Amino acid sequence: MSKKSDEEGFSSESYSDYDDEESDFEDDGFSDPENDDYVDVDEEDDYVYSDENDDLLFEPEEIEEKKVALDEKTIVEEQIKQIKNIADPLGLTSEVAAFLLRYFNWNTDKLMEAMFNNREKTLKAAKIDINDLNESKKIYKPKGNMCQTCFCQLKKSDKIALKCQHAFCNKCWVNYLTFRIKEQRVDDLFCQSYKCYERVTEGFLKEVVDEENFKKYQWILAKSFVSQNPENAWCPAPNCDRACTKGMIQRGTNVECSCGHRFCFNCKEEAHSPANCEDVAVWLKKCKDDSETFNWLMANTKPCPKCKNLIEKNGGCNHMTCRKNSGGCGYEFCWICLGDWAKHGTSYYKCNHYDPNKHDNKKAKDSKMALERYLHYFQRYQNHEKSLGFEKQLIEKTQKKMTSMQESKDVNFIDVSFMEDAVKQLCHCRLVLKWTYVFAYNLIDFSKAKELFEFVQEQLEVTTEKLSEITERDIIKIDKMEAVNTTRIAKKKLEHLFDTVESGLPEGMIKGHENDIIEEKKVLKNADEN
Repeated sequence: MSKKSDEEGFSSESYSDYDDEESDFEDDGFSDPENDDYVDVDEEDDYVYSDENDDLLFEPEEIEEKKVALDEKTIVEEQIKQIKNIADPLGLTSEVAAFLLRYFNWNTDKLMEAMFNNREKTLKAAKIDINDLNESKKIYKPKGNMCQTCFCQLKKSDKIALKCQHAFCNKCWVNYLTFRIKEQRVDDLFCQSYKCYERVTEGFLKEVVDEENFKKYQWILAKSFVSQNPENAWCPAPNCDRACTKGMIQRGTNVECSCGHRFCFNCKEEAHSPANCEDVAVWLKKCKDDSETFNWLMANTKPCPKCKNLIEKNGGCNHMTCRKNSGGCGYEFCWICLGDWAKHGTSYYKCNHYDPNKHDNKKAKDSKMALERYLHYFQRYQNHEKSLGFEKQLIEKTQKKMTSMQESKDVNFIDVSFMEDAVKQLCHCRLVLKWTYVFAYNLIDFSKAKELFEFVQEQLEVTTEKLSEITERDIIKIDKMEAVNTTRIAKKKLEHLFDTVESGLPEGMIKGHENDIIEEKKVLKNADEN
């Protein structure tokens, strides 16, 4: 096969022309006769299931260790581990190391570089007294006998202060620290005194507040390890308090939490690869405000000069009637000049009046084409979205049926787990296919890059529909071997689609309909700024 690059910017190794009757496209995952795992789901004859093929179809796959999301316990453990990795080489207490990590938003590389370049300057910028690095647990006595907040006389029990020794009664300290914990503003806790930047140490806070609030304080700090750390992200699923790490990213920016929710690590929206975050934002805005429909209506319809009812021109004649059976007034007018039709005589097909807007027809045609193009992708996007909704419900039904079968029949979990795997793989394919239409919407029409992408997209859709048909059967009527094999093929075709996007379409990402898309992005950006 030739390696000569075409005008689209990728080699003919990854793409060759094909027609409706025969495709020259080849891929190891689809047509390699030596690939024992592959069975083409597109051909009915390929489904031959017998005992002698068991070894072929169930050849063990290399199982990668799946990374799990962080729960409350592991978040704390990971935070302690990262603090220790900073404290030990820099000779700091754990508390000071934690202060510095939060100051640098848990960017350890940036922190280490700053400390090695100018240790004293870095500590000063973080408002850490270089002389107090090893005194975080020390409690001081206040100077003075009057509380600087409520002006009460300090009692014998009010003998607690930070190193600055500003005088406050215990009650004011409790109120101040409890309020900050309640508001979850504990990253920078300083003395109550005006413009005093003496830090409230963990030892001091533990001495003042009760055990419940101290535990809340510790958990808030642990959560900052996720919220402020670019290497971590909270799962946005309702009622999920787990965090995912950057190392859990699967393809593109997609990550799967242990709760089963898939989301984008960057924008925290639903997982949308292969579409990028910027295109997804524009697409969601378009779907929300129906901007394409509005544009077409404005260009392809005109209001009746009398009642202002919108009229669409669907024929060649310029003689328009605002029909009463459509909510109109019955007025007859000229489409071109909007004048009374009675004054046009017999000029049924050509208005001889001056038309100041000759470009309107072209504008209407362009808008209609843009709308039709948008609707093509939107309808398919929406179809997969609806199917995904039904199939997510199928997961719960399948799990209940599996439990019922294990309790009432002589079967174990392994005998029926293939069904849950099939439904979960189906949902994953649906989710990706949904966003492939947003990705394709932003590719140049009729380019080889787009043709290649639509080919692998179609391959995945065929297998996904086959898997959907299998999972909708009654579980006791499902051929286990067929379900397992189709699940594996769906997974391979899904991976192949991502491989194609990541390695086969480097130049195909140039946007089609550039002016419209660029303008939409400008509007979206301006709306966000305002």
